Amino acid sequence: MKKIIILLTIMAVFMNIAALKVGSKEYSLEALKKLDQQKVKTEYEKRGELRKNTWSGIPVKLLLKESDIWKDNSEFVFQSADNYLVRLNSEDLPSDKAIIALTKDGEELDEEHIRLIVKDMRDMFWIRGIAKISRTEPNEIQLPEYVFNGENFIKIYNFDNDPGKFKNDEGYKLADFLNKAFPSTEGEFTIFGKDGVNHTLDFDQFLKNARILKDEKSFSLKSEDMPGGMWIKNLICVFRNNRVIFFTTNYEEVESVFAKIFDNKKLEYKIYMNLENSEINIDKGEEAELWKNALLFRQ
Repeated sequence: MKKIIILLTIMAVFMNIAALKVGSKEYSLEALKKLDQQKVKTEYEKRGELRKNTWSGIPVKLLLKESDIWKDNSEFVFQSADNYLVRLNSEDLPSDKAIIALTKDGEELDEEHIRLIVKDMRDMFWIRGIAKISRTEPNEIQLPEYVFNGENFIKIYNFDNDPGKFKNDEGYKLADFLNKAFPSTEGEFTIFGKDGVNHTLDFDQFLKNARILKDEKSFSLKSEDMPGGMWIKNLICVFRNNRVIFFTTNYEEVESVFAKIFDNKKLEYKIYMNLENSEINIDKGEEAELWKNALLFRQ
């Protein structure tokens, strides 16, 4: 009996040591409560229901400055205990909108439920059970020199139908696509959904077991190594350096995504590689038709 009591005591102490790690500093829940707090009111619709809440917590900017990792024009990674991850820029974190919430509607939250709240942002960014915050280099998407058609990869390489643990009529390993389009899979890739949701994720940590699932109208990306909230329902493209794979047969969607990412700068591809790996010049107005048959485009 004494051994059980001692073990429970040790576990309780351990749980309170590091409720949140910010940079190199660790904060217990009690330590967080001693910092200056601010209220933030949020209002959003979910599953057809309008939800209004009042949160109280530490302004993220204040906490990052207190931890000596705040820097203007920087990107910060927020990660939960179950590996949910989002990235936000310093300009996304004004003190009157972004907090680490310790209470919700007057009720205190425990270590498992303290969360990031960013007013006016979708609740997919409101990480619950936040465990770690770190600073990283801003993610900059380069203008691509090579644009690959993922659907043609399926056809010409005869990818095996392998949805993995996700039951679906048609599914493929993301790694198979990446191995054909990129020199290496080591490091991070940026994944976009059609609605603008995007994640920059390390291949070994998140994407090694990811699957591209296909239905009649679109693609989705799921991985057993990613919390379900990070899955991309309407996958549109995967970027890295000067290369991108698109998962669409609609050339207008390609143009639309490029316009959003690159501030409406129109990209013109003058040459494309056909399925026989031969270069063919593109005349004005032919892009949409040729996209259906192209293996990749080049600037």
